[in-house]
Amino acid sequence: MSAGCRWSRFRVVKRLLNRLAMEYSTQIAAHLADAFLGQAWNKIELEVQANDVLGKHWKWIPSLVDRMLESLGAKRRARRLQVVRFLLSDEQFLRQC
Repeated sequence: MSAGCRWSRFRVVKRLLNRLAMEYSTQIAAHLADAFLGQAWNKIELEVQANDVLGKHWKWIPSLVDRMLESLGAKRRARRLQVVRFLLSDEQFLRQC
């Protein structure tokens, strides 16, 4: 097998893995958005919902909730699409997923 052929296969596999990772992150973001919007729009409730959805208490959740409330506003509940877009644009969220 030539080096060029191996490199080509590597790129295909890498693209596939990136695509799967993004689909996984999108699903998690959608589940989190649904959980967030079903509760009171405050830091404590949002953290509890995130930990329930993810199945355990994660250290990065409080800072994610802080960034989300700062970005989307703490006074009013955001729309689902806004929450999903925020999560998928948040580098720390994507790094954790």
